[in-house]
Amino acid sequence: MAESEGSDTPLQKRQRLVREAAGWLAVLGVLIPGLQRFYMGHRRWGWGYLVLGLMVFVPSIPLQILSYGVRALCLLEGLWLLTMTNEDFDFRFNRDLIELDWTSAQDREVRDPEQQLQSQLQQGLITRAEYEERRRQIRRIS
Repeated sequence: MAESEGSDTPLQKRQRLVREAAGWLAVLGVLIPGLQRFYMGHRRWGWGYLVLGLMVFVPSIPLQILSYGVRALCLLEGLWLLTMTNEDFDFRFNRDLIELDWTSAQDREVRDPEQQLQSQLQQGLITRAEYEERRRQIRRIS
């Protein structure tokens, strides 16, 4: 197990978060606020949501309004999480667990047909005559 620098406690490897689970827990936050925050490992936020969400039982109208606001926030957060793509969710919440695919500008795919032809010619995949013929065809089409 890896150890953090300057600390004697070992790092815990956490599980990958699931977008649907976090989203539905947030929607369930209309009844019990903060579940999605506990699931995502944000314990302080979870306790904050839970305490503010339970203020609905306090006989004070401003605190009850605050409680309903937290519950509405949970609903909105749930809808946001459920409509998010898996890639966005992983980038935001599972960034330490995903392998990012870094490529240089030279390695990325060229979309311009003439540049593709030029690249094929430089790599020796086509002859100069084939290059000229295909380039004329591309220019006729466009």
